[in-house]
Amino acid sequence: MKNQQQQSSGNTNAAQIRKKLLNNQQVLSESQKNEIKKAFDYFDTAGSGTIEATNLKVVLRALGFDPTQEEIGKLIKDLGKGDVKYDAQRIDFQEFLEIMMVKMSQKDSLDDIKKAFNLFKDSNNQKKIITFDSLKKVIQDLDEDMTDQQILQLLKGAQSNTNELKEMDKDGKKEKKQPEDEYKIEVSEDQFIKILTRDLNDDKKKL
Repeated sequence: MKNQQQQSSGNTNAAQIRKKLLNNQQVLSESQKNEIKKAFDYFDTAGSGTIEATNLKVVLRALGFDPTQEEIGKLIKDLGKGDVKYDAQRIDFQEFLEIMMVKMSQKDSLDDIKKAFNLFKDSNNQKKIITFDSLKKVIQDLDEDMTDQQILQLLKGAQSNTNELKEMDKDGKKEKKQPEDEYKIEVSEDQFIKILTRDLNDDKKKL
């Protein structure tokens, strides 16, 4: 029960940081729209203003994305949510633009998270890790109102598969853990990305 509460707290804190760091609303430039339109028109062989949904994966790959079949199914399903008359067999250009904005936003968000990791990581340590102290400093710089315990829970949330901290005495026996040992927690780049992207798609669904 305690672990579930800690995970829930970590997720909430991650959402706070993610909201502060990421801009999830993608704005396409005219050149990007033109590139997307060219790819769309290439597969609109009948000139109907639509493409077959079965071609969606190929079009996205032509534009530099490599979605799984499961992702394709979800993208198409999201387009028609709430519309019982929606034709899932064909996609018009406006719908395709919506899909592209989702895919490009996901890519940009991941890039931003990696930049954030470099901002958060401990500059005094050669390893690519985030420590409690380095994360606390950046959170203060962001004017984010988080207690030490909330910051700790955020780091613990990222360490879902990390072994318990262990301190050994000189005889190799496990010492009794001191309260301050909790704050020696370290998080890798992969763990940081995992916690900040865990609910990213859920955030987009609420927009």
